[in-house]
Amino acid sequence: MAAIGILGGTFNPPHIGHLLCAQEARDRLRLDRVVLMPVLRPPHKEVPEDPGTAERVELCRAAVAGDERFDVSTAEIDRAGDGPSFTVDTLRQWHRKGIAHALMTITGHRRFTLEEIERLMPRATEPEPQEA
Repeated sequence: MAAIGILGGTFNPPHIGHLLCAQEARDRLRLDRVVLMPVLRPPHKEVPEDPGTAERVELCRAAVAGDERFDVSTAEIDRAGDGPSFTVDTLRQWHRKGIAHALMTITGHRRFTLEEIERLMPRATEPEPQEA
């Protein structure tokens, strides 16, 4: 089973920071490949001066051209319709299709960390049932 890292984003435009992040994740996590996955419309921000999804995809393809460690997927764009892209929806779709890869989401430094999310929104866990 291949270990695949998914690096989602707007990629407007893809830049050296994206490529360094992808390369570091691949090397440190011993991934077989990292896939850049441009979103149709990010749920958390506006895309100023968006050249369009086709242009952003082509820019991603150009950025990784000739390097077999990286690939580009249009899954978020193809699946999203006209609404915002949520990675969890794409992962659910892949799971239903039986796509057999060990997937890992790669996030940049500007994303919330799990610790910060839990600080901002504490997790509620159902207590263990008590034995009688």
